[in-house]
Amino acid sequence: MTTINYFQKRKKYFSKIPDFFEQINSLENQYFTQKIQKKLIRKYKSIYQFFKFHFKNQQIRKFMKLYSNLENYIETHNSIYLKNQLNNYDNLLNNIDGKSLDMQQKMAVLSDEINNLVIARCWKWKNTNYFRKSKIFN
Repeated sequence: MTTINYFQKRKKYFSKIPDFFEQINSLENQYFTQKIQKKLIRKYKSIYQFFKFHFKNQQIRKFMKLYSNLENYIETHNSIYLKNQLNNYDNLLNNIDGKSLDMQQKMAVLSDEINNLVIARCWKWKNTNYFRKSKIFN
């Protein structure tokens, strides 16, 4: 790598580090889905690899530390987020038509992952003649 390319690349990558922290901060009040996590890792991987063996100022060291520990950071963040959301919405989740969701269902509702399936108990019709009386089935 020539010296000019090195400094151009360094300048380009260095200018993207604030974007990384801005994205992390913008997601502070929500759940980090696996899709978001993978996108962050993929987007900033080349910056991490470039600075891994090069000069590091304070901002670069901060980026390197957070990026290298991003999965643990997100896991901790999501755990705290879910605990707070569970406290905030406990009354709602404990009274859905007089029924309460179990902990696994609550976590599925609050985590906001892309593909969630929340299975709830079916209820029995009080009037079993409903379908016979309905115009749809006659």
